[in-house]
Parts: sequence; structure tokens; C-alpha cells
Amino acid sequence: MKKLFKAVFSIIGIGFIGFVIMGIYGGNLQNNRKKWVEKNYERYFNSQKAYYDSLNNQNTIHFPNPVENLEDAKKIMETCMYQFDEVHCEYVIDGTLWIGEPKLWVMSTIGPYTSARNTTVVNGLTQEQWIYGDPLSGASYVYFNNDKLTSWQNFSNNY
Repeated sequence: MKKLFKAVFSIIGIGFIGFVIMGIYGGNLQNNRKKWVEKNYERYFNSQKAYYDSLNNQNTIHFPNPVENLEDAKKIMETCMYQFDEVHCEYVIDGTLWIGEPKLWVMSTIGPYTSARNTTVVNGLTQEQWIYGDPLSGASYVYFNNDKLTSWQNFSNNY
């Protein structure tokens, strides 16, 4: 009985210590995410502003910037850090696409598509093509399978 008590106590004790450590680590992780957002959301706002200003100077079609103010940029970066990590949020700031990027984040990275999108569903696989720009004068394309980016064409992969 004494051995059983010691074994149970040691397991519970180890579990409790692990719980405390995870609580501390989780708290530090959350603090690190908040610090990263505070440090970088303004960069995201500025990069989006520069991108949309450049886009609107080059085209007759007006593309509204979905990031209208710093508070919007901060919320987007908070959501990014909640769903991803610093590396992928840096990609969003820099306008860099990555394989496996969700559609929503493609829009946050390079903006909404400009012309059309085609959707094909075959055997449960949803394939989409988004067109950026005018296909007659050199458009760029992104391709998705089940809402995840699989490839792109004619993008410099950085705005």
C-alpha cells in the first residue's frame, strides 16, 4: 500500500509540476506573441499602405486597402500570431506567399483577387484559381486545393 501511495503521489506530483511548467511556458508564449504584435503591426500597416498605393498608381481600377488604420493592422497581426508563428506572420508583412497558406491569409498577404476565380470540385477536392490583374496584359495567378495555397504563377513572391 505504501508503494502504491508513493507511485500515485509521484505521478500526481509530476503531473502537477508539468502543469505548473506548462502554465509558465504558456504565459511566456502568450507574452512573446503580444510583444511581437506590438513591435510589428505598424510594419504591416505601412507595407499594406505602400502596396495598395503602388497598385492604385499602376491601374485604372481602384483597389481599396482593407487595412484602413493601425488598429486594423494590430488586429490582423494578433490573429496571425494566434494562428501561426513569427515566421509566417513575417511572410504576411513582407507579402511573401507560402505553400499551404490558407486563402484568408493570401488575401491578407497580397490582397483580394482582381478578375475572377474558378472553382472545380472533383471527388471532394476543391480546386480554385485566383487571377490578379488583367489576363490580357500579364496577370498573376494563385492556385488552391481545399482552401490551401498549392502554387502561384507570375508572382515575384514579394509584392
